[in-house]
Amino acid sequence: MDDPPKNAGFKRNLAGFGTTIAAAMLGFTLGGVWLDKKFGGGIIFTLSGVGCAVFYIGYELWKLNAATRVGSDSEEESVGTRNDEH
Repeated sequence: MDDPPKNAGFKRNLAGFGTTIAAAMLGFTLGGVWLDKKFGGGIIFTLSGVGCAVFYIGYELWKLNAATRVGSDSEEESVGTRNDEH
């Protein structure tokens, strides 16, 4: 049987992260534009929306990095154990 490649889950996570980037930038920016039009704030709400999107994307990147490191740490430990036995 064909087993999926070892990095298939990582690629799926990256695709999900790309979608998250697009949705966050679009949602927060359009929300800021809408608030600017509603309250007549110039561009302050739009810039705030972009700032919130950047913060949220950074948080999602941090979570993706943490999830990736968890998998690689366990592999490093098992490799280190095998090397210690020889």
